[in-house]
Amino acid sequence: MGQRSHSLAPRPGPGRAIVTSMVLVIALLGGCSTGHSSSTGPGPTTTDSAADTGPTTTATDPGTAVPAGDGRLIEFSVMAHGVDTDQTFRTTGPGARLRYGNGRLTGLTTIDGAPAGAELLAQVGYDDGSGPFTGFWTFTFTDGSDLVLRYAGRASRSDEDTTIIGDLTVFGGTGGYASVTGGGTVHGERTVALGGDVDYRFTLTLSGLPAEPPSPVDR
Repeated sequence: MGQRSHSLAPRPGPGRAIVTSMVLVIALLGGCSTGHSSSTGPGPTTTDSAADTGPTTTATDPGTAVPAGDGRLIEFSVMAHGVDTDQTFRTTGPGARLRYGNGRLTGLTTIDGAPAGAELLAQVGYDDGSGPFTGFWTFTFTDGSDLVLRYAGRASRSDEDTTIIGDLTVFGGTGGYASVTGGGTVHGERTVALGGDVDYRFTLTLSGLPAEPPSPVDR
């Protein structure tokens, strides 16, 4: 009779079969996609959709008129004279260094070929001659129409001279200037006390100016 050949390797018992099955299941699971790269190197870069806030927009202050693309550069100057009867300035603080209050200055100018009267109403808060200010410029033309600019900036005193730098934004207007928008800057020099004359130079970019400015008339 022939003899059967037997393997020298021991037969796996029930416990070994279970372990082998578990290893096989784990291996199979490891090959499935879990959303993470199984390689040791860096995986593909992904963007968290929750962080996407959509297109970026720039907010504009409702009180600020942005000059349009067809705006024209307008430059002019005003020698503004203080109106003593309309000045209300007070002092406070140690050594009376702090001055605050309201002032009114007036003058004449020409804007884009149109003569106009200029009036500044300003409120200041200065420490030893330097500090912030706010107010309004009103330019009144020969036909009674006007252009009003919001005014804000800072005064800086050095010895007896004061430099004034401010920003301007169109606040409103009437007549042919009712649709004007834009703004710009103003630079002033004062060599006298607060409330005295100031030499102002304006640089504005304005849109919506009347095609035919008010005609000059004798004043």
